[in-house]
Amino acid sequence: MLFLGLVAVGCGVMPWSGALALGDRTAPVLFFVAAMSVVTRLSAASGVFDIVSDGVVRLCRERPWRLLVLCGLAAVLCTVFFSIDTTAVFLTPVIVITVRRAGYPVFPYALLTLLLANTASLLLPVSNLTNLLAAAQMGGGTAAFLTLLWPAQLVGSIVPFAAVVLCFRELGQRHAEPFQTAPARNVDRRYLRWCVFVLGALMLGLLTPVPVWMTAGIAAGGICVGAVVCGRRPRLRALIPWSTLLLAAGLFLATGVGDAAGGGVLIRQVVPDGDGVTALLATAGIGALGANAINNLPAFLALQHGDLTVLGLSALLIGVNAGAIVSPWGSLATLLWADQLQGLCVPIDWRRVAAIGLGVASAVIPLAVVAVWWGAAGA
Repeated sequence: MLFLGLVAVGCGVMPWSGALALGDRTAPVLFFVAAMSVVTRLSAASGVFDIVSDGVVRLCRERPWRLLVLCGLAAVLCTVFFSIDTTAVFLTPVIVITVRRAGYPVFPYALLTLLLANTASLLLPVSNLTNLLAAAQMGGGTAAFLTLLWPAQLVGSIVPFAAVVLCFRELGQRHAEPFQTAPARNVDRRYLRWCVFVLGALMLGLLTPVPVWMTAGIAAGGICVGAVVCGRRPRLRALIPWSTLLLAAGLFLATGVGDAAGGGVLIRQVVPDGDGVTALLATAGIGALGANAINNLPAFLALQHGDLTVLGLSALLIGVNAGAIVSPWGSLATLLWADQLQGLCVPIDWRRVAAIGLGVASAVIPLAVVAVWWGAAGA
């Protein structure tokens, strides 16, 4: 897709000035993903996630509902501060391993992780790649983004819990080996402490006015320096998800080419530009349809336009984020999540995923849009 986009640019379908402007807008997003991948992979190698998994299993022994709540909270926090893709790639294996060691059925917990990664990615600009694109248009920085969208985040964090509890009666039925601790491993405590410090500083830094790509880059550099000092040799080529970045870049460029060819004008004619609740619900619904048809990243780029107000952009964001949980290609996170489960030999019932995802999206989107509209009206 990236190659075809470059060919289209070379053939003049999209002017080079437009391609450069698109690159200027999307490069920080791609850099942020790369930097966060370095941080999370090196942190995982330090043993941070193993320690967390041990603690969760010990705390939740014989308490499946507590395990469900803690896994869900971990998914929400990881998504909010470290992005939806980090939850899909790095938290999903931790949760799968933890639930297996506790002896409970894996798929309900894994599905909850996927649902929350999408629906609970509305609080901060860093929580989703689409948020980073929208925040630049909305203005006001992280504080304004959070103030406007926290009601949507609350809805998106609660509804998936209810859906999983209602749809999976086997949650509390133990079906595997009894509680087991993780096998002992040699832990470099100095490197472990450094990773914990970097992760804590990163979480605080993401809440400051400093551009998120810069904060993530500093954290990635710091954790690499710590690895070298502690005698490790981080290989950046293996730490960065190049295939995901190339796919995202290709989606961005394909959308830009389609827009330059006139497709964007036709698409945007169906997106309302008012601040009334009906117009906002329609915008969110169109965003959800677009996300499940072509992926949430190009859907947001194709549907956003200059006449959309801040509330209109928020509604579109809710649609493409919380709605991208029906089709397997709705978001990059879903593809990454499925890849992790396949590697861990966890079967995926895509029909059930789509059915539950449709139900969750149908509840989250209108509730979140109305909550944001109500909050803005009362502000």
